[in-house]
Amino acid sequence: MKVLVLGGTGSIGASVISALRSRRNEVLGLARSESSADSLSLLGAQPVRGDIRWPDEWANVAESVDAVIQVVGDFTADADPIGRNLIATASNRRSKQRAFSGLHLHWGLLALWNDR
Repeated sequence: MKVLVLGGTGSIGASVISALRSRRNEVLGLARSESSADSLSLLGAQPVRGDIRWPDEWANVAESVDAVIQVVGDFTADADPIGRNLIATASNRRSKQRAFSGLHLHWGLLALWNDR
């Protein structure tokens, strides 16, 4: 399975990546900075440069995976709009592109998916 992890450099995300890699999954991780990209590489994930606040910049990558796992811990005032923007972007692109229709989107404790 090919999985994109959002928040892969955090303590939960790093554990998620390790668990996925131990099961021989192909793992990609969103990296906002060069140091985050280096950390993801050390964990065995392929870095994808981008910022969670701007999902249109990396949504094409999300379309190419079997699952997206979101474990970003953002407790700022921006957290709610960021979450709504991510879900809206995924929903809009999914409805427009058939390749996105089988995507499993795991959002913290909430899991949304469409079985193929």
